Amino acid sequence: GVVSWGIGCASEDYPGVYARVSAQYDWIKSEVCKGSKNPPSSFGCEDRDNSAVTQNDDTDSTATTTTTSGGWNIIVTEEFRKGYGIFTVDSKNNRAIRYNSAKGKSGVIRMSTDGTSTLKSNQISVTNPESKFKVSVDLYAVNMSHEDNICIDYQTSTSQGETCWKALHDFPLSQWETKTFEFDAANTESLRLRLRVDATSESGDILISRVNIEGSA
Repeated sequence: GVVSWGIGCASEDYPGVYARVSAQYDWIKSEVCKGSKNPPSSFGCEDRDNSAVTQNDDTDSTATTTTTSGGWNIIVTEEFRKGYGIFTVDSKNNRAIRYNSAKGKSGVIRMSTDGTSTLKSNQISVTNPESKFKVSVDLYAVNMSHEDNICIDYQTSTSQGETCWKALHDFPLSQWETKTFEFDAANTESLRLRLRVDATSESGDILISRVNIEGSA
């Protein structure tokens, strides 16, 4: 760590207090990428836009009544190109950071694995009478271990539940992958989602580029 304060150096009579560098590692990498002409390749500066957005109430989420194959109706599609969109609740305090671009995608949310990182949605209205829902997430995992999970909690006006996917078992590392799950919830008027990373490793990331929610009667 970096010395925060102390008296002298390595004195047995006085404590030395250190700052935990790993807690601010994302900020350090971001500042190095913005200010260095020759940053370390391990920082991945070429894969991220240097202007991380902390909060943006603008939304590029789209809601239509388009019917897809299989009779599914699109409720909302969030691609994060202008901001957090429907995922604005607590976005300042959950270590989920938005970048204008990363890994070939425009509009990306980065969720760190140093503990539990979450991204909560606002209440999403369901205008058509739907009894079944399908959620799809485009994700990209970096440096995650076998014990690390990406989970989605859902809460509707009539039910709640969760679905989790395990790194290296349910999705690969270092490539974009679309994960989808379905759940039943009859007579639902609204729903909320929470994306969360449950991890033991401290150096991994999950990138999210799109969340799509569909319903079916």
